[in-house]
Amino acid sequence: MKSSSAVVDYPLPPEESYRSAINGGDLLFREMRLTASLLVKESPLQNIREVMIKENIYQANKKSTAVKRYLECRRRLKYLSKEEILLLAGSDIDSAKAVAFYAVLKSLRILREFLDELVIDRFILKFDGISISEINYYFERKKVEIEALSYLKEITYKKSKEVIVRITKQIGILKEDGNLTMHKIYVPEKVLN
Repeated sequence: MKSSSAVVDYPLPPEESYRSAINGGDLLFREMRLTASLLVKESPLQNIREVMIKENIYQANKKSTAVKRYLECRRRLKYLSKEEILLLAGSDIDSAKAVAFYAVLKSLRILREFLDELVIDRFILKFDGISISEINYYFERKKVEIEALSYLKEITYKKSKEVIVRITKQIGILKEDGNLTMHKIYVPEKVLN
């Protein structure tokens, strides 16, 4: 992978930092998989951007949406190793989805903390669900505790919270059936190694 050295060597953000807004929208699994496939074919990221715009490989309604998705995919893929990019690009759906989720986890500290502080704790305590009011309370508490989050406009913060919940639904950790129920997800052995 000629361009993968640029992808793999990207440093993680400082542990104390938070992104000011989450604009990725969701897991972007299909888009990340397409981008990873092009990387495996040794396409530099700049060429991928040109192909994405010219051929509309993300099938976006607007060019601005396609560019936004591309930038988010590029940012997430920079956290993955060559082997992880190969798994994302050419592995079975479960393995590829697990790698895509791993990239999102590495890129979004607030999502990692949400899972660690709220969802995993509820699994340990053997609760089977989580309410919207508990999620709202958690995020309001985070907004007070974390100075970087307290500066967000209310609409930006609300959107970020919705994105985090949507990603956990897309990966299958939370499922909506009247209430939000929690589910363990299957991570294939080859992804764990």
